[in-house]
Amino acid sequence: MRAPICDVGNLTENDQAFLFLMDYANRSRIKLWGRAEFVEGDPDLLARVADPEYHGVPERVLVFHVEAWDINCSQHIKRRFAEDDVAFAVSELQSRIDTPEVENQHLRRQLSLVRGERGSAPGPS
Repeated sequence: MRAPICDVGNLTENDQAFLFLMDYANRSRIKLWGRAEFVEGDPDLLARVADPEYHGVPERVLVFHVEAWDINCSQHIKRRFAEDDVAFAVSELQSRIDTPEVENQHLRRQLSLVRGERGSAPGPS
């Protein structure tokens, strides 16, 4: 089944709208019920939503009038993370592992040299 599309024609016929705002990392969801409308020809509103770093110019704004909201139980929301967030966390952990490993290699070389000077067999490497 294809997801419903929010366009000018659909809202003209039925302005009821529902939003589900998901935060998978924190296992939370907010449901918003309300009415939606497309607004055109309002230069102040169009200027407020324009992104100065994007070269496009908005032609209309979808305004959502919230009539009710609810926060859902997190029981059935599976935790998900963005790939970039996981990569950053893994790189931080990897650097914490790499630092003592390099230090251990250096200390083992030094221990090997000290043991070699005393005539003992070198330790594990």
